Amino acid sequence: AIVPHRGAGIAFTHDRRILLLHRSKLVQDPGVWNLPGGTIEPKEVPRQTAEREAREEAGPLPPYEITKACPVPGYMTYVAPLQKPFAPRLNWESDSHRWVTIHEAKKLPLFRTLRALLDSGCFDE
Repeated sequence: AIVPHRGAGIAFTHDRRILLLHRSKLVQDPGVWNLPGGTIEPKEVPRQTAEREAREEAGPLPPYEITKACPVPGYMTYVAPLQKPFAPRLNWESDSHRWVTIHEAKKLPLFRTLRALLDSGCFDE
């Protein structure tokens, strides 16, 4: 069965590292790490959701180009390699950020769709 995407986000990458946001106490699933992203609103396509949520959660974004899309059940992630890392301007949904390797990320407490994404092979070279 096809599972519709309920959420979408962007994986900003630089030099084999990925930007993760630490979810604050004020949101569902607090205390885990995730990508900027969120729930698809009515009349949005997943890419619109990913870009809107990234702006909301990480502040002004540097120039980026999406190079691929990686689906996992219920969630679509767009990969955006950057020329250099940036310091996100976090909103209330996150309390910190880190640029980590995929190997480092797998050792952290992760949001379930991010765990599925890392296990999916999306970032394998």
